[in-house]
Amino acid sequence: MAVGSRTSRTQLAKIGVMNVFSFEDKVVVVTGGSSGIGRATAVAFARTGAKVVIADIKEEGGQQTVELLKDAGGDGMFVHTDVSHEADVATLMDEAVETYGASITPSTTPDVN
Repeated sequence: MAVGSRTSRTQLAKIGVMNVFSFEDKVVVVTGGSSGIGRATAVAFARTGAKVVIADIKEEGGQQTVELLKDAGGDGMFVHTDVSHEADVATLMDEAVETYGASITPSTTPDVN
C-alpha cells in the first residue's frame, strides 16, 4: 500500500505507521499555543496521545486551545507565560512537572502578531 496524502489514519494504523507518531505518556510544552501554528501543533500532539501544556501570553486563546485538546480526546493545561521573562518560564516548567511529571518535551513555535 502506498502511503499518500489521502491515506487515512485507520489505514496507517493497520500498517503500523501510527505507532511511529505516538506520544502516549509524554508531556509536550507548546509555546505560542493560543492560536495559529502553535494551536495546530498542540492539537496534533494531543491526537497522538501527549499531555499538552500551552504556554502563551494570551489567556483566552490558551484556554480555547485547551478545550480543543479535550475535544480531540487529549489532555492539556494552560499556563500564562511570557517566554521573554525567565521567571515565567521557570513557573511554566514547575507547573508542568507538578501536574504531569518529569518527562517534558518542549516544542517551540513563533508567536507572530
